Amino acid sequence: MLPPPESTRLVTIIAHVDHGKTTLADNLIESNGIISERLAGTLRYLDSDAEEQRRGITMRASAIGLRHSYIPPKMSQNKQKQNGKVGSGSGSGSASSASS
Repeated sequence: MLPPPESTRLVTIIAHVDHGKTTLADNLIESNGIISERLAGTLRYLDSDAEEQRRGITMRASAIGLRHSYIPPKMSQNKQKQNGKVGSGSGSGSASSASS
């Protein structure tokens, strides 16, 4: 089952030859429980073509839907109380208050 469109993000992995694109993809797939941790990085899950598997190279683009839960980081105390405004974080507040 796919997540609702408003919570869907499209991600593209682009890197030079032999810089870990397939390993990264395998590890993302493993984090969703589709493949085992033992196979992640060696299975080449998205390299479905027999020639890709035989040669150990990715020749065609592949797509997969994965689940991800985002937990926003907690704000620091400094950003929460900047100029008495919660979550301001713009950085311009201190300059304007210093000049007045």
